[in-house]
Amino acid sequence: MDMVGRKPTIIASYAICFMGCSLMATATNIYALGAGRGVLALGIRSGVMSVSVYMSELSPAGSRGTLVSIEEVYINVGNLCATFAAWILMGSEIITWRAYVSIGACA
Repeated sequence: MDMVGRKPTIIASYAICFMGCSLMATATNIYALGAGRGVLALGIRSGVMSVSVYMSELSPAGSRGTLVSIEEVYINVGNLCATFAAWILMGSEIITWRAYVSIGACA
């Protein structure tokens, strides 16, 4: 992250997330699905770390902790919204599990 920079690291981490979601959506067996989840987890972890470092470096010292904490709250709210969206779409017979992970690649 120090050699490349913060913004390219954030872009690369979200490209890794896209690849993970694409791998899961096109998985033909359980091993490909697991590999896609592993790639997605790597992208999410690197993205959260990069954004937290970037925010803490740019924010004023007085509000640094608040801004980084709000980021974590928004991550959890996003997880909750995704769970509710999957719950609402689960009753539809047209949408399969591949659609759920494809939505993650679009976001």
